[in-house]
Amino acid sequence: MSSDDHIRREVERSLRQASDRQLVRVMGFIDRLPSRRIVEDIVERVRGRLAQVRPSRPLTFSRVLFLPLQDLLADPAQAAGNPWLVPRPMLGVVAALVRRGLPEPLAKSLTAVPPDRTMDDGDAVAGMGEALWPAAAAALRGFLLHGGDPVPGWQEGYRNRLDGVVQIYESALDITALLAQLPSRPMGMLTGEQETVALALLYSMRHVSDTVFRYCTTMLMRRTTEPSQIFRIMLDTDLDLPADQRDRMLAEAALECLNEIDGMNEDVGALAAHSVQTAADTTVRLVSLIESLENAPAAVKLDTKTLSATKARASKTIVRTFESTLSGEMRRTVSDLASRSDTTDDEVAAAEAVARSTRKIEMAGERLGLARHLEGVLEREFGTYRTLLLAKVRQSRGGAAGRGGGTGVSAVMDELRLIEILFGADAAMTIIQEAGGPG
Repeated sequence: MSSDDHIRREVERSLRQASDRQLVRVMGFIDRLPSRRIVEDIVERVRGRLAQVRPSRPLTFSRVLFLPLQDLLADPAQAAGNPWLVPRPMLGVVAALVRRGLPEPLAKSLTAVPPDRTMDDGDAVAGMGEALWPAAAAALRGFLLHGGDPVPGWQEGYRNRLDGVVQIYESALDITALLAQLPSRPMGMLTGEQETVALALLYSMRHVSDTVFRYCTTMLMRRTTEPSQIFRIMLDTDLDLPADQRDRMLAEAALECLNEIDGMNEDVGALAAHSVQTAADTTVRLVSLIESLENAPAAVKLDTKTLSATKARASKTIVRTFESTLSGEMRRTVSDLASRSDTTDDEVAAAEAVARSTRKIEMAGERLGLARHLEGVLEREFGTYRTLLLAKVRQSRGGAAGRGGGTGVSAVMDELRLIEILFGADAAMTIIQEAGGPG
């Protein structure tokens, strides 16, 4: 087996099994590789989790270059139906064209980044972007005007999208400065001050060009879990938009939200197999999008049948995800605690985080009217958890000390806390009573 094959196998195994905390460490290792080419397709499979976990990433030429496009990136199939998205494979083309078109002294200075800088360093990112983004616009504009040798990955269909990317880079300093004042994705309901920033982005870009305005509208819609708030901004503010153009944009934005819900719907089940926390965050965002579309202003003219079908698919996924979480990671977590007497406070805290995330999935489902279905799942699963804990109580009374030297019910107090989070106080009390009291 070659060295590259070994690295691929180890990275794939690590990412597949990683918790959110471990995912940060694995990505740190990947970022230190001389080249990510050999594992890029593997990283692509966890991109949804990375968006939720948001580990600190090293500051690099490519990350700063692509920052203004971040909220527009999509897989090719999704981008094919929406001209205001940028297909991910196109990034390699953009990077190659920009590098080829940059003056050599500027290219050297922009790629000589101190190794200790990260993308969390806002001043460093802004300083690099101030030099890079206008230069990138000029390099890409030069290619569109004068042509040149093709670069790897070039497709003729990229030409129109590349013109839009140029316009984004030409306004990138203003766009990124305003977006930096808004919450990252997933972006919930904006405060009054944040809503003013969102309005400033739309208003200022409306006077740049229709193209940049549409891109920025798409950025906000893809960030938010509350699309109705963005709809209201567009409806209640004088953006100097003809009514027919505004209504067409609202309808297209609503359709994009529906498509995104379907994409997230496919992701949730896969996420739950690796990280309950990330699956819970994705589920909450999915439900928030559905609720917001259900409450969308009448002017949006949303297809209610399509929304109803989308909601039904999401509801089935949430029930399946909750069931698989309870019978999977959550049950393994409780089982692990119940089988040991030496768990640390950090391990108990991590177990409680998994329980709270599982409960978060349930609460999100209840918002879609799934309470009865989810209660049925809880009733079916409770017996297994009850058996695990009663077995540990009996074992502790037979002489094996529980965590902290406890016996009887006191040996399972950490696990009972998880039961309380998941099933409620009555369920925890039932186990205590069946175990014969405090012990």
